[in-house]
Amino acid sequence: PAPMSVTMLETGKYIDVNDSLVELLGYSRQEMLGRTSIELKIWPEPEERIKMAEQVLARKSLRNYPCQLRMKNGEIRSALASVERLDIEHDQIVILATFHDVTEALSLEAQLRQSQKMEAIGQLAAGVAHDFNNILTIIQGHVGLMVDDQALPSEVRESLQPVASAAERAALLTRQLLAFSRKQVMQMRPV
Repeated sequence: PAPMSVTMLETGKYIDVNDSLVELLGYSRQEMLGRTSIELKIWPEPEERIKMAEQVLARKSLRNYPCQLRMKNGEIRSALASVERLDIEHDQIVILATFHDVTEALSLEAQLRQSQKMEAIGQLAAGVAHDFNNILTIIQGHVGLMVDDQALPSEVRESLQPVASAAERAALLTRQLLAFSRKQVMQMRPV
């Protein structure tokens, strides 16, 4: 069931491919047989195929070699290739390659990393919001006491009103940050 191919090591020409590889790449068997992966532009970076072939010559096999494959429609898929060198008669060397498409797995892994980053940002936002809220509580408390102090001149109390309003807006922002960090549904409204 895994996508597989048999190619000549030296020329890279396909000798045979299975239905799974044909389905993965989008080419017909006839389009592939007798041609090379480089002619078909299956390797987005042709030097990667050369590097892989050199390693197979040296080690006889590779397991889970990370590579990229270009489908007929141009889409790039990520894969792990397991490659075995087979020596057949008349000094011919062929490569049996099996591919495991890991494109979706890599995409899910990237989404998980992004989710973890967002969670860390939420925790950071919560810490900042709590600390900021403690500071605002002191500001709001003192401004409230001063505004209510009838001994202060009225112009001083009036000049404290913008400070009280600003502190209230800042408190609203900290509540929104805390709601974000707790993953609560935010109630959006014009401000």
